[in-house]
Amino acid sequence: MTNIKLKLPQGSYPILIGHGRLARTAEAMRQNRLQGRAFVVTHPRIRRLHGDVLQKSLQDAGWDQEWLEVPQGESTKCLDQTERLYSRLIRSRAGRGDLVLAFGGGVIGDLAGFVAATYLRGIRLVQIPTTLLAQIDSSIGGKVGVNHRLGKNLIGAFHQPALVLIDPSCLLTLPRRELRAGLMEAVKYGVIADAGLFSYLEKSADPLIRCQPEAMRHVVQACAAIKARVVSEDERESGLRMILNFGHTLGHAWETVTAYRRFKHGEAVGWGMIFAARWACDLGFLSRGDAERLVQLVRRFGLPPLPEMAAGELLAAMRQDKKRSGGSLRWVLPEKIGGVFIHCTDDFSALQEALLRHQMATRP
Repeated sequence: MTNIKLKLPQGSYPILIGHGRLARTAEAMRQNRLQGRAFVVTHPRIRRLHGDVLQKSLQDAGWDQEWLEVPQGESTKCLDQTERLYSRLIRSRAGRGDLVLAFGGGVIGDLAGFVAATYLRGIRLVQIPTTLLAQIDSSIGGKVGVNHRLGKNLIGAFHQPALVLIDPSCLLTLPRRELRAGLMEAVKYGVIADAGLFSYLEKSADPLIRCQPEAMRHVVQACAAIKARVVSEDERESGLRMILNFGHTLGHAWETVTAYRRFKHGEAVGWGMIFAARWACDLGFLSRGDAERLVQLVRRFGLPPLPEMAAGELLAAMRQDKKRSGGSLRWVLPEKIGGVFIHCTDDFSALQEALLRHQMATRP
């Protein structure tokens, strides 16, 4: 078992990682002085695969629990589902002393977290991520929110969990495409902060694609530690935390223009990282060799083809993104494997030309 502490000025919380951790959920909650009713937000597939383990842990400890199911998929991360969950909590008379347990992937974590942040002006949240992307990224750091048809994650809040419980065993039931999409976020961590992790991903790509337990545990622990360190230094994304958006400026645009139906989040980020690396090369910031290493690793983990899309439409979506700064777009660009910097541009004509050029380069 691994215990990573995320330290913040207003309080710290543990990130507990280990195979079999799910069966010990109630024990961990008690040890962290959590009490009250547990409102478990999940979707039917996760409940079918892993719900019995969590339910038994809570039941054996005498925990009063209620399960709230939502549909699977990115389209669930919306205000309509938020209102449905509010209604369930209100009818059940959930109070400030109760808990929301986000039990699922990134969509569940973001949606349930946003509900916890805003219901009664905030109740406590426990993140229990079951996908690789959620385990290494979205469950840690307190960013919660929902999408709008004009952009991803435009409605949200910072609401830190009281506890994060990560059981890598849950990944064994993950669909192959979901696993590969999660590995894109692991690549991100290697590029932004850890050249050694990037090399490990290159050497261990095949075991990771097969979800080999020891390789996966190593990656989950390494990425979670990086995320905890970055958030501890910059909770509200006023500086260092911006680097976690590597690949996301264009990635979010791809998700928006395809109505969240074509790409998994990690896949869109994968294409975003490829563009950022190639553009950094064009601008003279990144060597061709490092750019090619990134492109090859992302492609090795698997990407769907890009659809035909006007560069202007992508640019319009990016200009709606929350990462803009005044009239400029803020990009995270690599300068080496293991290091990135923030690059702001208001030269939208040049950016549109670069988008068109690199889209053409990715055609089969």
